[in-house]
Amino acid sequence: MLCLISGHVRLLGMRVSRIGYDPKKTEDNNLANLRKCVEDHLNLMKLFNLVQDSQSNGQLILYISSRLNICVALVYLIFFVDNLAAYVYYSIFTMAIAIELYPPYYYGSICQQEFNDLSYAIFCCNWPNQTLRFRKNMKIFVQNTLPKITIKAGGIVGMQIENFFAIWKMA
Repeated sequence: MLCLISGHVRLLGMRVSRIGYDPKKTEDNNLANLRKCVEDHLNLMKLFNLVQDSQSNGQLILYISSRLNICVALVYLIFFVDNLAAYVYYSIFTMAIAIELYPPYYYGSICQQEFNDLSYAIFCCNWPNQTLRFRKNMKIFVQNTLPKITIKAGGIVGMQIENFFAIWKMA
């Protein structure tokens, strides 16, 4: 879901940045396009909040259990492995935990970055040549996109790639 939201936010940014450059469109058409983009942004924010609410507790449990599983596997791998089969088994087990844990943290970072880039995409549109009403709506849209968007596991741990590496550092 985070990958899907990231893609839609990127497409929204591309749509917004092209407003005002088509000479065939009138200023009213440009204003209507901006309003549609604002509505799409609000829908994406609702979807993002829904995803965060639904995944938050599960991701916190995954965060805690992954830390514990990696620690136990690495301790056993370093101190108690006595044959090649056990070494291969625990190495693969540790890598499987990493493969399971990486995508939500990666796409959490991508989603956060795409939401942050949306403000810049708004300024890339041809706003200086638009009406005063368009510029006022654009300013309000920019103000709505400025707050940092961060998905948090359990409302505690941010789901960014930095926290993925923090799990491994702790282990």
